Amino acid sequence: MAVFKCKICGGGLDISPEMSVGTCQYCGSVMTLPKLNDDKRAALYERANTCRLAGDYDRALGIYETILSEDPSDAEAWWSLALCAYGVEYVEDPKTGARLPTCNRTHTLSVFDNRDYREALARAEGEARALYEEEAGTIDAIQRGILEISSKEEPFDVFICYKETDERGRRTPDSVIAQDLYDELTEKGYRVFLARITLEKKLGEAYEPYIYAALNSAGVMVAIGTRPEYFDAAWVKNEWSRYLALIRGGAKKTLIPAYKGMDPKDLPPEFARLQAQNMDNLGFMQDLARGIQKILPKAEYPSTAPFAGLPEGMQATLPVWTKLTIDAASHTIVGISGPAGSHVFIPPQVRAIAPGAFMNTGELTTVTGDFEKSQLREIPENAFALCENLEILMLPEKISSIGRGAFSGCAGLRHINLPENLRSIGEDAFAGCKSLEIISPPRGFKSIGKGAFAGCAALTQADFQDLESLGEGAFAGCRKLTKLFFHGETIRLPAISRGAFADCISLEDILFHDSTKTIEENAFAGCRGLKKLDLSFDGGLRIIKKNAFSGCTGLRSIALPDEFKSIEEGAFSGCAALESVHIPGKAAVAPGAFEGCVKLRNFGIGGKRLEPLAWLAPFFEGKAPRLSFSSDIEIIGDGAFRDCGFLLPIKIPGGVTAIGRHAFA
Repeated sequence: MAVFKCKICGGGLDISPEMSVGTCQYCGSVMTLPKLNDDKRAALYERANTCRLAGDYDRALGIYETILSEDPSDAEAWWSLALCAYGVEYVEDPKTGARLPTCNRTHTLSVFDNRDYREALARAEGEARALYEEEAGTIDAIQRGILEISSKEEPFDVFICYKETDERGRRTPDSVIAQDLYDELTEKGYRVFLARITLEKKLGEAYEPYIYAALNSAGVMVAIGTRPEYFDAAWVKNEWSRYLALIRGGAKKTLIPAYKGMDPKDLPPEFARLQAQNMDNLGFMQDLARGIQKILPKAEYPSTAPFAGLPEGMQATLPVWTKLTIDAASHTIVGISGPAGSHVFIPPQVRAIAPGAFMNTGELTTVTGDFEKSQLREIPENAFALCENLEILMLPEKISSIGRGAFSGCAGLRHINLPENLRSIGEDAFAGCKSLEIISPPRGFKSIGKGAFAGCAALTQADFQDLESLGEGAFAGCRKLTKLFFHGETIRLPAISRGAFADCISLEDILFHDSTKTIEENAFAGCRGLKKLDLSFDGGLRIIKKNAFSGCTGLRSIALPDEFKSIEEGAFSGCAALESVHIPGKAAVAPGAFEGCVKLRNFGIGGKRLEPLAWLAPFFEGKAPRLSFSSDIEIIGDGAFRDCGFLLPIKIPGGVTAIGRHAFA
């Protein structure tokens, strides 16, 4: 038996390879278990779980990714990635003694739409799958609670990141410096997040909602450290690494490392490209404060009617408009000022919107502006995320990109105009927009990110003319999507990505483009409304990967092009209604490609060349199927009918000109 540390309390468990669920003898928690086939993997899991239990989620994440690079089928490793993404920690309930999850890394994207969770679910079975689903429900409820609290917090200008106490529980020099900086900046009118002061009134409450809100609203973070290990302390790193992730995602924020009594070479490698400040320099505090003033000049603009560009007569009937806070130097909307109204008007002088500027503004229903004069070019990350009552959105024609999570969770959004200049939609941009019915990207539109429209339950049609890139799970769970078209002279879409249309249960019609060569794993898994798959167009498709159409229980017939090359394991598994397949004779078909296709009895073998047909054997064990060969076959390849006695007698087409070695062995 392998020894595995409980991922909840850290106690040791004895487990065997066949176990997928176990109970910890120390904390009593029932948990899913990994595949521990060898000592190396067991050691990797021990290291990763130790890091995660200590709050070092980034280091743990890297180890779990190493495990998956060796075995992508390990459901527990995928689930562990999801736990790291949401910073899940298990704490003891003082009343019951049970270990309950809490989240230290908040996201607007629900865990149900998280790619790693979906991958774990796809690879888990039975009791393990049920446990993943149950725990995901708990995590999702916690996340919603955090987002609800954080949405009510006032925005901050500056976030000071530092270590409060040392290993003996004494206050650190970092804490003293941080408070001096806090005093300096608050005197200048800035709203500053400093844990020892800002969270002082939150004793007895979970801190994550307030930390999350501050990280997303602050335009500057100062990360203070007097020792290398203080920068790398789990909760200090948790803050600055999340802030860096926002910057990498396109947020216009600035992180300033400030060090004292140490060599700058000992700063975290992630700070290598940042302009660090040496706190040993005379006048450091004043210089830093002046630098922040240059980054964060502030001005407030009311967004009130009447405005030029609104339809005549509309001004008299408008409700209270939301006031906007706009950075005077960069002309960027950084947030709202005062109570939110139902409408937002974006003035023409605005050049940018800060990430998360309108996030979780529940009162907002309509966004408009003087778009003929608008200078906006992009909608940034989380700009309107979780605006659950947003229904109508008019975007300027000059918008070329919509960022990650920009409208995620806008459950009421029914209509959006996609501008003529739009070229890309980012990861999770419209995830969970449950009321969105139709999208019509313009000509020249190129890219859709991972999960961009995942969970858009009302979406019925998608039409793409120039698409070049489609992210994983882009339309997963769009349960009303019935029609899907990929067409146009300039479209260049080499692959339908993994899980792109998984669980689109109403999908009936797919029109592929001949530039598409590969259908990736789980691309159309669970599309049980799909009845016919005709891919026999000239050129085009070459490979269908694992489980690409698994669980398409309504699929009745498949026709593949003559130049098609291979079908991987489980590609059509569980297609219980499938009756007929037309496939070129030279295609390689993996074992189990049609597993569970209990009605499959008609096989048409086409093309000019015939390769080994042993894959047909399972279909000849009961009632003999109907097998026909194309009259176009010219070559019977090596071993074509090897071990195929079940096919006898065989009528060789008259056009055959060559028979390979051992063709009938």
